[in-house]
Amino acid sequence: MFTHFFRTRCERLRHASADRGAMKPAVDRRTSLANPRLTLLGGALRAAVPDAAVLGAALLNAAVLGAAALGAGSTLGCGSSQPGAQGDAKHEVTSLTVRVNETLAALLAEEDLDGDKRITVEDQKERAGTRGDGRFVLARPLTDSQGTLTVEGTWPLAILVEELYAAQQRGESILEISRATLSEAPISRISRRIREEFWQGLTRQLDAEGLAAALEDSKVPVPEGTPRYLYVAKSDPQAVAYYTALLAENPQLEAELVVLNGPPDPNMIGELTRDFRHGLLALKLDDAGKPLPFVVPGGRYNEIYGWDTYFIVQGLLLDGHFEQARMMVEHLAYSIEHYGQILNANRTYYANRSNPPFFTSMVRKVAAAWPVEAAGETEEGAETQEASAEAPPARGGEAAKEPEARTRWLRAMTQAALKEYSQVWMTKPRTLVRGLQRYLGSGQRVSVPPETEAGHYDAVFERFAKKYKLSSEDFLAAYTSGALRAPDVDAFLVHDRCMRESGHDTTYRWQVDGEDRCADFVTVDLNSLLHKTEVDLAHLLDAVGGALKVGGKRFAASDLRSAAAKRRTLMRKLLWDAESNTFADYDTKTKQRHPWASPTMLYPLWAIDADDPSSWIVSEEEGHALIDQAMRQLRTPGGLAGSAPNEGALGARQWDHPYGWAPHQIIAWEGLKHYGRNKLAQELARDWLAMISDNASRYHGVVPEKFDVVARSHQVFAEYGNVGTDFAYITQEGFGWMNTSIQLALSLLAPAND
Repeated sequence: MFTHFFRTRCERLRHASADRGAMKPAVDRRTSLANPRLTLLGGALRAAVPDAAVLGAALLNAAVLGAAALGAGSTLGCGSSQPGAQGDAKHEVTSLTVRVNETLAALLAEEDLDGDKRITVEDQKERAGTRGDGRFVLARPLTDSQGTLTVEGTWPLAILVEELYAAQQRGESILEISRATLSEAPISRISRRIREEFWQGLTRQLDAEGLAAALEDSKVPVPEGTPRYLYVAKSDPQAVAYYTALLAENPQLEAELVVLNGPPDPNMIGELTRDFRHGLLALKLDDAGKPLPFVVPGGRYNEIYGWDTYFIVQGLLLDGHFEQARMMVEHLAYSIEHYGQILNANRTYYANRSNPPFFTSMVRKVAAAWPVEAAGETEEGAETQEASAEAPPARGGEAAKEPEARTRWLRAMTQAALKEYSQVWMTKPRTLVRGLQRYLGSGQRVSVPPETEAGHYDAVFERFAKKYKLSSEDFLAAYTSGALRAPDVDAFLVHDRCMRESGHDTTYRWQVDGEDRCADFVTVDLNSLLHKTEVDLAHLLDAVGGALKVGGKRFAASDLRSAAAKRRTLMRKLLWDAESNTFADYDTKTKQRHPWASPTMLYPLWAIDADDPSSWIVSEEEGHALIDQAMRQLRTPGGLAGSAPNEGALGARQWDHPYGWAPHQIIAWEGLKHYGRNKLAQELARDWLAMISDNASRYHGVVPEKFDVVARSHQVFAEYGNVGTDFAYITQEGFGWMNTSIQLALSLLAPAND
């Protein structure tokens, strides 16, 4: 069916071109895709489409995705005519040169009827005569070229806006527009732009040029005239000197430097909120004393985040940006060294919590991708000697090309990982059950997270206000000022902070009898991640030549393997339900598993060494039963939902049904592959990409933070809305882990992985 569809469309293209002479090959800089994984979806609208018919059954899903884009009405005019010489089919050409400013203005005036500087299906709802009819003719006086080029359909028109705007930003007055460019399929175009543009668009640097933008924080607005604050660790004198000089030389930044004597105090968050003194925490400098770049998730998240970074690193490596990926890991190691932990993100209001522990997974991915000429040694062939706790830190830039750089880097990163593991995650407050851990956060004082949207806690505080016989406004003012002591509110905020540390903010997953009780749970995801950390650390210690000492304690690979084995046993005892073949979080108050279906039940399939069955948390048979159960409860038309449908009845929290998130999809795909379910992983990846393609083709190339996977829509209004959907003319960056999910899904659908 779909093969016939594409053949028919190509015949139309060829027949239309025959009347006006031989058509040039529909290939240009934008559609010539050197990366083989992109040809799967990139060819859907190019002249090479007939080749899809001979790719075999393994590539049929790619054709389906291309068809989904066309189904949205995103087709390119193939010589269709309209009254007048400008629209006569015999004058249609394959490319022409247009005047940038005039063409962009005319196009928006004719087709952008809702005034959002984009071409979407919403414009069709405002259609007035030929305005908003989804058809635009490139002809005189917009061009001096002979002939016309008719553009039809939401997606080709959106591409035209993007190309014109990009040329305008480059300062160009004329631009050649080709039929090939306007025929680029949504996923092909998005994937190319992720690789070539989006990662750069998400890159920040805390130097004189980039600091002004980084200091601004839309999440925590401050009164006009209030200075911005930059916090630097006293333990990094090089950074103190650098930023002291930078702020002195750039008074226009209106920023004040605060030197921290130790890690940022989580007990100070309330005071910093009241005094408008929250600020940015500095990151690592290179050997030359200049700030290393880093990649942010995007939108309102304009800082480096903990678990986001794992997925961003994965995407950077997939797209060949090794140096950026390595620097991201080094920034997190810097945070462990100078700020005591990997923070939720490098702002002071995140000082009381971490994020899901993916650090060792990042380290191993970067090590595995280390350029061959730079490697010097492999993990298996590293020198065998006990490493010193005082090993020098890995260096950036050209130093990475030194023969010994990889081993030196691994040793430094392993040391940081051991510090995080032992001094953050394995501490007594986080250990509710001996051998298993919980999310929690840090600090004795609790405070309202200032980064949340206004009104986020209104319903909760209204309930507490009634108890204390105050209005909601008076209650909030009294509590946040410290004038009112309310232990029950403190307890609520401890659980709330716990939920935010889990990365799943927010969810009903830990609600029992109407109360959120995250801190009472030993969770599947955290303990899977810590199992992966222990497995990874054993490998890393072998790779760097032996044991390391951290905080006066010696860690050997055998110690970590023993810890992982103990954790497996306890996870099976408390978190695994053999009757239902599922994992569930363990409620330490009720001493029972909490029946809540979430994609986190699949984490144990991912958190292993796939080549070492002794590290598997469940057997092959159990793993398949778990997968089948998870698919029955969580699979939707667009991918895996955040929870089962019945659990979505509690309300609209963004990590629950019907919403789907890239991290859950990525971990599920990789876990399924560990258990040989490659075909299912490909099906899920195809569903995810089809949904992305469909939304992009109808909504001007949107690449959002999350989706409603049941409705297959990016139009999500739960809690924080949907980051990445608010842009004009052209999206410059997408969204970090969504970008990675696209590139990874494409790699899963590549012929080599069939």
